Amino acid sequence: MGNLHAVKAVVLLCVVTLWFGEEAVGMTSQEAAQINSLLEQAVAKVQHLNARVVNNQDLFVAVVQSAPRWKPIDGSMKYVSVGSNGVWGVDHNNAIFYRSGTFENEASSGTDWVNVEGQLKQVASGYAVWGIGTTNLIYTRLGTSARNPTGTAWEQIAGGLKQIDVSSTAYSVWGVNRHDYIYRRVGITADTPAGTHWQNIAGRLKFVSTGSAGVWGANVHNQVFYRTGTYGNEASAGIGWDYIRGQLLKQVSSGDNVVWGVDTNNKVYIREGISPSTPTGTEWRQLPEKMEQVEANPRFQLAWGVNSTDVFQRVAGVPLT
Repeated sequence: MGNLHAVKAVVLLCVVTLWFGEEAVGMTSQEAAQINSLLEQAVAKVQHLNARVVNNQDLFVAVVQSAPRWKPIDGSMKYVSVGSNGVWGVDHNNAIFYRSGTFENEASSGTDWVNVEGQLKQVASGYAVWGIGTTNLIYTRLGTSARNPTGTAWEQIAGGLKQIDVSSTAYSVWGVNRHDYIYRRVGITADTPAGTHWQNIAGRLKFVSTGSAGVWGANVHNQVFYRTGTYGNEASAGIGWDYIRGQLLKQVSSGDNVVWGVDTNNKVYIREGISPSTPTGTEWRQLPEKMEQVEANPRFQLAWGVNSTDVFQRVAGVPLT
């Protein structure tokens, strides 16, 4: 009879969890934690059942796969970035925030948002933290460390960009200006983390991203491009742009053998099949959620994202199961 009660409990939990799974993105962090706790209890019960029930793979898969894929994070941001300097974001008033507990701990959800002085319309976390001011001035954050993850001051960098991205796995900074001209920062070393000057790269993009999957971007027509020769070598200038067919995206983010993207309807996509032999990948795959912006985790096939009101952390990687 004990096994029968356990089976009933697990089946009931599957129904409850599948219900919440449909609305996982709308849950609060407290609700998500409660569901995850119930899931752990259900899995424990399944593991203690006799062989006849344990062999019922559909039951176990239903419990495991119905867990929320996106974890709600407190706060409201219009842009979020994750890198080795942690998770940073800017809100709808251009206030700047660092997610406590995420410095060199990108897989963590952190604990709370710490306000950092200044105003930016966009921020990028990587080997360093860079940002774009409300008038397209460029800044980098000085003095970030494990002891002081929010750093000490903003230093203005010559030039003007409307969007910028920073790699965590190489000294690589790319950006685009208000005319969609593309630039990469030259001369970055451990001793000169701000680099020395900007190099213009042929082509036009409205958004660019640099990461271990290489340099990717989207143009004004939402066509997606990969910079040849930058996979695993994003600090290089590359040698040309490869047009990636199959999906139009307004924003992309280069990650760990995966590229995340968002289209004009805020549908989320990932580029699968990226590898040293196929740096442009093999196909686009749509995810069920909607986000206004996504940011790939540089070392894990995870991501952060924002919609019009909330922040989310992807807690299930790719390929999806």
